[in-house]
Amino acid sequence: MKILLFTHEQDIDGLGCAILANASNLEYELVLCKTFELDEKINIEYDKESIYSYDKIIVTDLCPKKDTLEKISKDKRLCQKFQVLDHHKTAEAFNSYDFVTVVSEHDLIKESGTSLFYQYLKNNHLIMDNPVLDEFVELTRQYDTWDWYKNKNDLARKLHIIFETQGINYYLTMIKRIISSNSRVLD
Repeated sequence: MKILLFTHEQDIDGLGCAILANASNLEYELVLCKTFELDEKINIEYDKESIYSYDKIIVTDLCPKKDTLEKISKDKRLCQKFQVLDHHKTAEAFNSYDFVTVVSEHDLIKESGTSLFYQYLKNNHLIMDNPVLDEFVELTRQYDTWDWYKNKNDLARKLHIIFETQGINYYLTMIKRIISSNSRVLD
């Protein structure tokens, strides 16, 4: 399955989705987006028509604006391939689109883009349960939702500090190395 993944580049939650795509061994192309670049980047792929060459187009930790969602929903070929997975309450109104799933909380636990994408990959048999991934996803979720503060989970905060001080490339490489070695996160 060939996937085009759009995700948020400005925090560990969006990057967590990129790490999960890599861990799943999917054939994918990654498009990292700043908060207000998503619609522009989707439209670039749409205008080039390269977007139709993918089996699935997934947006994580962000949600397109209504104009873009309308364009997608009116394109029968495209809307069948599209999946938006977001956790921001501001996007909940867009759950009316069949290809949009916005869940801010489930069973009294706040969701993150990474936790939603992990569940999506597991539900679609695209990734296997893995204790290292489970830990990574939970640390990312806790940091992104501020549960780390309530739970006094300093490991989640350390993940973010590594991202902030070392940058995207180091962070992605470090986490991929941890996952491939099957060791605990920040052991």
